[in-house]
Amino acid sequence: YVYFLEEVLVIAIITRMMQLTLMHGICEASSCAFATCAFFLVDSDREGARHNGDLALSIVEMLNVQNSLPRVYANVYGGVHPYFERTEDAIKYHMKAYDVGIRVGDMTYAIINGYFYCGKSLLCGRELFLLKKECESIIEVATKYKQESKKTLLLPIVQAILTLIGQSDILMQKAEEMITSEFNLERGVWFFWRFLVAYIYCDYNVATHMLEKKRESEKELVRKFTAFGTIDFWEGLVFLAMAKKTKEKKWIYCIQESLSNVRNQAQSSPVHFRHRLLLLEAETASITGDVEYAAERYEIAVNAFDEYGYTNEQAIAYERAGDFFVSQHDGRAPQYYGKAQALYIQWGAQGKADHLGSSIPF
Repeated sequence: YVYFLEEVLVIAIITRMMQLTLMHGICEASSCAFATCAFFLVDSDREGARHNGDLALSIVEMLNVQNSLPRVYANVYGGVHPYFERTEDAIKYHMKAYDVGIRVGDMTYAIINGYFYCGKSLLCGRELFLLKKECESIIEVATKYKQESKKTLLLPIVQAILTLIGQSDILMQKAEEMITSEFNLERGVWFFWRFLVAYIYCDYNVATHMLEKKRESEKELVRKFTAFGTIDFWEGLVFLAMAKKTKEKKWIYCIQESLSNVRNQAQSSPVHFRHRLLLLEAETASITGDVEYAAERYEIAVNAFDEYGYTNEQAIAYERAGDFFVSQHDGRAPQYYGKAQALYIQWGAQGKADHLGSSIPF
């Protein structure tokens, strides 16, 4: 609660903990203080956040502490790491923290790390049938140890997976009927996964509605759900899709804001964000009518996704390139759609692959 609504209380506590560390030396609690400090710094001082996060991890390793490891890993690998490193690099640490949390009895942070593992795995293209089993296993543990609020964060991930593999018609249901949590962060998380799946299925009106609901539910929060540092990329794609569909100028500011944020991310972490920026630039060029530049940018973008992207993002990049080339009556469109469909199947998203196959305009 205080992390997202009353952060001044947390800041006061961790400041005192850090003062005591400087006065009396490090202890196990010091690692939690520096990790939490890193979490709160990441929005305003990325380098400071990285420094404090590294210090927290060093204390955990040096003192070989287990009780605080799940909490430290959740703050550092969950809150700070996504802005500097590839998402998949942190997954193994979240699983380690999940296992340690269960062993030492810190079930709250065990399940939080389990949630980070599942959410990040979905975003970085882990094979969906395997991920579904892993998520269901973590949900069983959460149920067994009465971690109901944390289980709420995992349910939309499983439902997103079911929709992608073609085993659920969740997109036809009303999100409000499924979301029972009164905590706005959890509601924001629910709306994000709905928004993401709707975008992947090219249901841009639903995606936009879910994004609006997410923002509305989070407006009282000091910190919003950032999809592990990728929210600007996904929002930008939806804004661009709506600009293409509606031709309305109101999307221009939203697109510019997303582009600016992803451009800044690409400067600080090019391996993680450059390919995403290239796709946003290609999509932008396609709606401004710069056909030659757009074609060039799509070519560069899909090549970059082949090298640095995840399977799910690769598939989306190829599909968007296919959309562009078919709009230009360019003979390259079938090869891009074919590659996209193959990548969706590789990911395990048979439902989406079938959807693409039935909607290709030739």
